[in-house]
Amino acid sequence: MVQICKRELMPASPEPSVPSARSRRAPFVPGVRGDMEAAVASPEAFAKVAPSVPRPVAYLLDRRLCAIPRLGARDVALWEWVVSYAIAQHPDGLPERIHEPAIPVRPALVAMSGRTRLVQPRGLADSLVRLLGGERQELSIDGAFRASLPEWITPLLRRDLYGYLDLAALARFSTKGAPLLYRHLVGRLAADRVRYLPDAPSHVVTVPVAELGEILGMPAPHRMGPLRIRYLQPALDDIADHVTAFTVEAEEAKDERGRNLAVAFSVRLRPPEMRTSAARLLPAEDLSFLQAHPDAPAFQLRASTLVKLGSALPSRRVTQPKAGSRRRPVAALGSEMHAWRRIWLAALDEALTGSALTPGHETSPYRGQRLLEAITRDGADQAFWAFVMAEVESPDLQARLDTGAGIEPIRILAAAERARILRFRNARADRRRALRHARAEGTLPPSTPKSKMTDLQPMTAPVPVAPL
Repeated sequence: MVQICKRELMPASPEPSVPSARSRRAPFVPGVRGDMEAAVASPEAFAKVAPSVPRPVAYLLDRRLCAIPRLGARDVALWEWVVSYAIAQHPDGLPERIHEPAIPVRPALVAMSGRTRLVQPRGLADSLVRLLGGERQELSIDGAFRASLPEWITPLLRRDLYGYLDLAALARFSTKGAPLLYRHLVGRLAADRVRYLPDAPSHVVTVPVAELGEILGMPAPHRMGPLRIRYLQPALDDIADHVTAFTVEAEEAKDERGRNLAVAFSVRLRPPEMRTSAARLLPAEDLSFLQAHPDAPAFQLRASTLVKLGSALPSRRVTQPKAGSRRRPVAALGSEMHAWRRIWLAALDEALTGSALTPGHETSPYRGQRLLEAITRDGADQAFWAFVMAEVESPDLQARLDTGAGIEPIRILAAAERARILRFRNARADRRRALRHARAEGTLPPSTPKSKMTDLQPMTAPVPVAPL
C-alpha cells in the first residue's frame, strides 16, 4: 500500500454584499482561483499564489495528452498554461481552431519552473516542439511565442462538470506520471461529484492496469512490475510532496491466481485552503456584527476570513447531500462561524497563559507556543484558518468546549472573551501612551487642539407659514 501526505495564499476577497435578483439568476461560471498577474512575477510568487484553473471532466479524462511521445512533467505544466492563456484571450468561447500568435515567454517560463530558478527559453522551445510539433522557435526571455492547439481541444473545454488543477503543483512535479495521474484523479473526483465533508470516507477510484499504463504515459505492453517501479510509485511520491487538495493510498487488486487486474486509489479530500475558498454573500448587518468584536492588532481577524470559513466548511447542523448528489453541501451557519471564533479565542488565551485545556496543547501543530509562532509568521488570519482545519481533521479543543456538555465550557469561553476585551483595551492604551511619548519628544507633531465656539448666537425662530 502506498500512502500520500501533503501540505499551502490568495489575496483577500472583496467584502461580500447582498446579492441582487439579477446576480442570483445569472449562471455560475467557474473562474481562476488566485491572481494570475501577481503569480507570474517570479517562481516564488507563483508557488505562493498557487493559481488554480477549472477544467471540464471530459478534458481531464481525455488521454491524448498522455500519448504524446517523450512527454515530460514540465511539458504538461506548459500545456495547461497555454490552454489557460487561450481561455483568457477568448472569454466568449474558444474558436474551433485555437491559434495564439504572441504568448509572452516570461510568464510561461514561470509556470514551468516551480520553486526553482527560471527555465531557459531554449527549454520552452524544445517543449513546444514535443507538444505541438512544427519548427523550433528561437525565443528570448522578454519575447513571445506562437502556439496552435489541436482541434480536439475546443469540444472538450465546453461547460460541464469541472475540477480545479493547481498550476503550482504542476510546475513542481518532477516525474512524467505525476501530472498525468493528478489530472485523471481530479477528473474522476469531479465526475463523481466528490466534495469535502468532515469524517467522510475516502473515495475509491479503480483503474485497470492497461488503462493506468495509458494514463501514466507508459508504452505498451503494460506489465504491473515495470509500471509500478518506473511510473506509479514515482508519481505517487511526487503527488504526496506537492498536491495539497487530497491524499492518496494505492492498492493493487489481484485475481485468485495472483494476476494484477487493477489499482484502487483511495482518495481523501483535505480541508479546503484559505486561498481556494470563495466567500459567500452576506447582508451588511452580518458583517458589521462580525467587525464589532475587536482584538489586539496582532490577533485581530478580518470579517472576510470568518465569512470565507463559513463558506468553505459544510454545516454540521443541517442534513448534507449524499455522495454523488447534484446538491452542494449546505454552508456553515452563522452560529457555527461564531462558535469557531470563540474556540479560537480560547486557544489564544491558552497559548498566552500557558494553561493547557486539553492534551492537544502539547501535540497539535496550532496550539500553545506553536500557535503564537504561526501568528507571527503567517498572520492571524492564516493561523486561524490552519487552526480550524486542524480541529476539523482531529477534533480536540472543539470537543472539550462543547457548550452542550456542561457549565465548564461556557465558563472557559466567557473567560476567553473577557481576555479578548482586555487585550484590546491594553493595546489601545499602549498606542495612546506611545503617541503621547512621541509628541513629548517631538518626533510627532502636537495634537491639533479642538476648536471652541466662543461666539454663540441664539438660533432664530422659524418663520411661520401663512395658511393658504
